[in-house]
Amino acid sequence: MTPVAEREIPNPNDTRGSLETREQTPNGQYVTLETPEQIKEALIKAAAFCHTIRVSNDRIEFEGGRATEFHRLFDPIQSERLVEYAVKAIPEIYRTEKMIETDLLRHKFGIPRSITSAQLDRDQCVNRYLVDGILAESQSAVIAGAPKTMKTSIAVDLAISLANGTPFLSRFKVNEPQRVLFLSAESGKASLKETAKRVATSKGLCLSAMEAIYWNFWVPRVREEQHLTVLDHQIDESKAKVVILDPLYLMLEGTHQASVSDNGQQLQTLCGRFLAGGVTPVLVDHVKRSSLNSSTFKPLELLDITGAGKAEYFRQWMLIGRREKFNPEKRVHRLWLTVGGSAGHCGLHELAIDESRSEDNQRSWLVNFKCEPDSVVRKMNEYSRKLSNPFDHRNGVGT
Repeated sequence: MTPVAEREIPNPNDTRGSLETREQTPNGQYVTLETPEQIKEALIKAAAFCHTIRVSNDRIEFEGGRATEFHRLFDPIQSERLVEYAVKAIPEIYRTEKMIETDLLRHKFGIPRSITSAQLDRDQCVNRYLVDGILAESQSAVIAGAPKTMKTSIAVDLAISLANGTPFLSRFKVNEPQRVLFLSAESGKASLKETAKRVATSKGLCLSAMEAIYWNFWVPRVREEQHLTVLDHQIDESKAKVVILDPLYLMLEGTHQASVSDNGQQLQTLCGRFLAGGVTPVLVDHVKRSSLNSSTFKPLELLDITGAGKAEYFRQWMLIGRREKFNPEKRVHRLWLTVGGSAGHCGLHELAIDESRSEDNQRSWLVNFKCEPDSVVRKMNEYSRKLSNPFDHRNGVGT
């Protein structure tokens, strides 16, 4: 068969990247190119890397950058049927310079094709919860609160709960264990370790046995591309499906924090990178020092989050505020937990976290919710105290 279609395509340096010409399923398998539309899409992607694409001798041939990868993709399905599709597809793809330019730009920036209403209706996409009523999969999330309101500690509880399939805050069901990467640049390694051990112990777990969590003590600067490259490597290394980053303010460029557009672009750069890879990002952030809700011990709202554009960007949230002033003599944190999200979940919870010390000076981690019957709270609290300090006769928390 003589060549029927050939087009020389410039290979722009700025389009090089890790574009994938195969669709990957959740179990890691690749879908074979079978339909004319799949073949057409693969050929368009090939145009971003190969300077020549031709049909010759019953085969599609690629020349130039990454040609070997595209040959490997097409070799298992080279046939007269494929050539027939390609003969029809190539002239359509390359009939105008404008179409070539548009397709290259679309793939460069990851912009999908528009779909019809019928295609949208047939799509199998659904909202799936990692934590019932708290955290939906593949939607950016924020945990926010005033300073020293247990944000990091609650984030640690979330990480350990997700990794082990245990209830978050001893209450909210985790539907399936997930691999987690926890990046913290504020608390310090010693404090984070101590908190993680307490949370693990409260769930009947051992920190050293948790293979599904990776920990690191830095956060990337969003506008440092090399930082994001390191982050990509750490996600690949840990195989994480959830990444928790604490705190957000260290990741964003501070010059234009009052700009909705600038903050939104930075958040999209960071979270979009996760979401494109099927990873759910959870970011820990602060609320405004001027927040009236925080200073008057009322439940927080999205607009209390510090910085422009964040309330608009995040798809789900956990907002933590105090219900009363903290009493260091009792070491019980009485908190509001306001949750909500675009997936439809919402709620306001009153909880108490007891961090009192045992006889050997070890802090506890006991979480109770006000809506639980007082008798249950007292019994659970008394049992926990007997294990840690048989001489402590204080009243239970949350009553």
